[in-house]
Amino acid sequence: MEITIRISDIFMLSVPETNLLFKEHLLPVCIKTNALVLLHDNTCLISEIFGHICHEERKKRNGVLPFTVLAIIGAHTVSCRAEHDEESRARSIRRGSRRWRM
Repeated sequence: MEITIRISDIFMLSVPETNLLFKEHLLPVCIKTNALVLLHDNTCLISEIFGHICHEERKKRNGVLPFTVLAIIGAHTVSCRAEHDEESRARSIRRGSRRWRM
């Protein structure tokens, strides 16, 4: 069975409907194809929903997803997160950058 979904249709769905759509249809495709998924930062609701799904899936798979997620975020967002969350990946990125430590 093939399902075609237009991005404009997703904006008409509720958050629970979008979550279900992503879990039942998008996630299996990502797993099956070893996909590269590009996400915007968490100011995008669609990216945030899929990010939460990925987080839950990663926990089920001992921390490893069978596909790649690349989040595209601004330096300011990373800097703010690094400042406030000592356990964040953003903090480790900041510590590893000589320019950001200046």
